[in-house]
Amino acid sequence: QLKKVSSTGGASIKLCDAPAGRGGAWADDDTIIFTPDSSPNTRLMRVPAAGGAAAAFGTLGKGAVTQRWPQALPDGRSVLYTEHSSTSNFDTANLVVAPLSGGAPKIVLPGGYYGRYVSSRHLIYVNQGTLFAVPFDLDRLETVGPAVPAIEGIAAATNGGAQLAVSSDGTMVYVPGAASSLATTIDWLTRDGKASVLRADKADWWNPRFSPDGQKLAIDISDGKQRDVWVYEVARGTLTQLTFDAAQDAKPVWTPDGRRIVFAS
Repeated sequence: QLKKVSSTGGASIKLCDAPAGRGGAWADDDTIIFTPDSSPNTRLMRVPAAGGAAAAFGTLGKGAVTQRWPQALPDGRSVLYTEHSSTSNFDTANLVVAPLSGGAPKIVLPGGYYGRYVSSRHLIYVNQGTLFAVPFDLDRLETVGPAVPAIEGIAAATNGGAQLAVSSDGTMVYVPGAASSLATTIDWLTRDGKASVLRADKADWWNPRFSPDGQKLAIDISDGKQRDVWVYEVARGTLTQLTFDAAQDAKPVWTPDGRRIVFAS
């Protein structure tokens, strides 16, 4: 849930649902622009800070499936956010600016994520774990010079976020680290503690469940746009897709006879 609380303390007040939030920004018009969910085809929403119904803010760009991590710009008229055609690998995402009053958004920088305008009149963003800075004209809402690397080794997440914050005087705090990836091999561990690779090909996989006979592994895999249930045959090393519908299919469970799979959708 999206909530607010007074900086002097007291009870928090619920504004609206946000089951898997991906950032929010309190704008000068006393509305909050936020991303309520991490699912594909989720766009920015807007809710009055005093409470009320949340409504869609703008539209998804062509080919985009997610908008997240908004920042209300100091011009009091615009919102900066990350937009991407996938829910992973945000190095190829776009930084977009949209007017608070409505109107067409525009891409201000391709190939970066978690953009933030800072008081030095720069737009900072992350790409491959490095923080870049590029001069930015707040009146024209466009970059006005080349981007340069500022800090290497910013802890960044697979959800397009980064562990940094910049104060109004230009001081930045950040967590050093590397950009993480959800694409991994499938390993297993014997009872004596020896690890080996079960499937060498990397993928964004979750919720593994062995068949009753131990010969197959049901998992759900995401390609960044769609999550489906797959079955991996251990002996043959083959991976077979089981679901193809437009929904997000996950959390497979075998029936005791091993003939069927139950899953969430």
